[in-house]
Amino acid sequence: DLYDFNVQTPTRNDDIGFLVNDVSVPSAPVFVLIAFGGSPVGSVPLTTLMSGLAHPSTKGNVCIDFTQAATFLGFSNATGVFQLMLTLTPAARLAYQGLSPIDLWYQGFVLNAASSPGIEVHATGCGIQHL
Repeated sequence: DLYDFNVQTPTRNDDIGFLVNDVSVPSAPVFVLIAFGGSPVGSVPLTTLMSGLAHPSTKGNVCIDFTQAATFLGFSNATGVFQLMLTLTPAARLAYQGLSPIDLWYQGFVLNAASSPGIEVHATGCGIQHL
């Protein structure tokens, strides 16, 4: 409830968030991309985009419009979990309300920095939040 349309006491005014969970690569760098749409060329395998740089354990597809996306970097915890929260100010809530309806697309990428040879990346599916 981004705008507290359900008028609750205390008001909710929820923030926007995305959770990445990859137990196979704990304590790893995680890139979360946020865009206003999906990939204009459709879902493309990471191994195709990475060409010869991909480690054999690289998996997943890129479904987000990464050419226009904002990118956030964080690190997963010891159990492989990373959560990105976008805390919205009252001014940002008003701006989103004026732009509504819009969709925010999220996708996470977990990097195994210890992989060799090549770069091992695991992609999450795309999440979409309708605002």
